[in-house]
Amino acid sequence: KTGCIQTVFSDESLLAHAHEALGLEAATGAGLWERAAGPTRAKLLDHIRAPLLFLLVNAANCFDPEVLYLGGTWIEPWLERLGPGLAEALRSLSWQSSPPVFKTYRSAECSRAWGAAATLNRRYLRRHAEELL
Repeated sequence: KTGCIQTVFSDESLLAHAHEALGLEAATGAGLWERAAGPTRAKLLDHIRAPLLFLLVNAANCFDPEVLYLGGTWIEPWLERLGPGLAEALRSLSWQSSPPVFKTYRSAECSRAWGAAATLNRRYLRRHAEELL
């Protein structure tokens, strides 16, 4: 696949990249970190960081959000490793230095209220997107 988010942000694609480019084998994306060392760890993070920043900058530029949340089961093992510099890099690359607030979350920290708010926001965005189109 080309031009699809799944080409970078899935265990399958990360495992394939690690095998082909770095010679690493693991059962999960999180398991790669345990097997990688030194410069190989840096290469794994670079492989994730660049396209992640591209996506986040585009989201910030398109929607100019007050708050941008990043989390979910796939990205959780990498959140701490991507470092606090991710928010600064996002702001330096986005239009109007957006978003003012950048937060990360873990699925275990989510409550039903948060899920309801996320569902409501999806409905709101879908409705307004349909109006624009």
